Amino acid sequence: MGAVTSEHELLRGEFLDKLLIIYKSGSVVYYGDILPQFFKRYERVNRPEGGKASREEKPQSIQLSEDQFFALVDILGSKDDFELKENSPKIITYSKDGCPLNLYPTTGKIYAPKGYSVYESIILETISRNPVDPKYDVIIGQDEVGKGEFLGPMIVAGVALTQSQCIKLQMLGVKDSKSLARDSITKLAGEITSNCLSSKLIEIKAERFDELFDDFRNEGKNLNDLLAWAHSSALADVLSNLAGDGQKLVIIDEFDRVKTDKRFKNFYSRQDLEIRQSHRADILSVAVGAASILAKHKRNIIEDLIRKEFGFMPTLPDNYHDIVSHEYGRTILRKSYLNRMVAEGIIIETDYVSGEDAIKHVEYICKQVESHKLDFKEKFPKKETIGKLLSVFSNKEGGSIYFGISDDRKIVGVANTQNIAENISRVFNQCEPVPQIKNTIFDLGDKQILRCTVLKSIKQPVSYLRIYYTRDSGSAFTRSMRSTEIINYGKETL
Repeated sequence: MGAVTSEHELLRGEFLDKLLIIYKSGSVVYYGDILPQFFKRYERVNRPEGGKASREEKPQSIQLSEDQFFALVDILGSKDDFELKENSPKIITYSKDGCPLNLYPTTGKIYAPKGYSVYESIILETISRNPVDPKYDVIIGQDEVGKGEFLGPMIVAGVALTQSQCIKLQMLGVKDSKSLARDSITKLAGEITSNCLSSKLIEIKAERFDELFDDFRNEGKNLNDLLAWAHSSALADVLSNLAGDGQKLVIIDEFDRVKTDKRFKNFYSRQDLEIRQSHRADILSVAVGAASILAKHKRNIIEDLIRKEFGFMPTLPDNYHDIVSHEYGRTILRKSYLNRMVAEGIIIETDYVSGEDAIKHVEYICKQVESHKLDFKEKFPKKETIGKLLSVFSNKEGGSIYFGISDDRKIVGVANTQNIAENISRVFNQCEPVPQIKNTIFDLGDKQILRCTVLKSIKQPVSYLRIYYTRDSGSAFTRSMRSTEIINYGKETL
């Protein structure tokens, strides 16, 4: 790395209430030998009585690069005071002072359910000594959410971070927004805007999206051309606020390399700029994760306005273009159209509950048992399992499926409620007649639970793939209907 100069930078603020001393060598930011000594002093002064970490700390999850992950594993394995509890291809668990740290080799994530301060200094030291892309002074990440049309805008975000800002935001838990709960996105969005060199949000409203999409299509282009254009515009704005900040790396989640290169051709002539398109960039890059959080936060604000106006946020099945004509889709958010589409089962009403109300409800539900009107799913199972449940609850008095709660009623949460909602929409279109359902997201802060509420069908019985299903009262066993039961509904046996 070369000789360490006397130049140093002090980072102040709320970041863990610590003063971080950063040494620089060329364009590489790293921490000197003073860091471990500094944290030893910090822990002695700031730990609660008894020298053990507080059990009241909130859980913390951090995404590491591959090098950072295995460097942390090596460090923990070399220390006698960290006990190895589990070592498998899927999870490695260490424990100290009764506080576990779970490390997941397949994803690079680490998770401390409690007592995060026990590991904090080691994690920070590991990240600092193993920076991602250390030869660059500035990392610019870009990402987008939404594809415009019908339900609001497409939003493209760009964020420029120094190496030290990348470390700071990574330690705060910045990662791909799809793996974060809504409250965490809101909190981290504020941290990102306060701790970046430059950021830009481009909002393409639904009407404008349709106009641009038509223009691009008339030129023989498609959605990827529009995405590339939006990303190049965001990058231009971010770069306009940067001057003399050294070597810069732009990272974009790859969607179409050729079209992105064409739109970015004006940037390639710059000697201080490198552009990298990468699959899974939103997971592997802190800067891209930061951009995804800003874009998602903006989208959440817009969704709140939609909920305020219409009383709910619709969820569209991913094949809605096959169901709705282009002209119909262009009629943006008119209440009459929304009500009609809800009634026809094209879109699903989705509510959102957070805070104490969400926690109390989920805790109450976890005390109940599965029955003819209640079912728990830790994650989305096979499609036929959900199809049968939609048929059962529609044919009984209605019922609810909770995703993110295990069979033994443990709260595990789901990583992406939107994916589950989309999977449900695929299944319920295979029911006849289409069930009446409503989704509710319960945000518990560090976890999210999705409830799919199935109403008693007005037209019974409801079949899934031409088979009728039911459960006996009080039973959680799903079975196909007997011929006599079907006849009682006024249907003939298929």
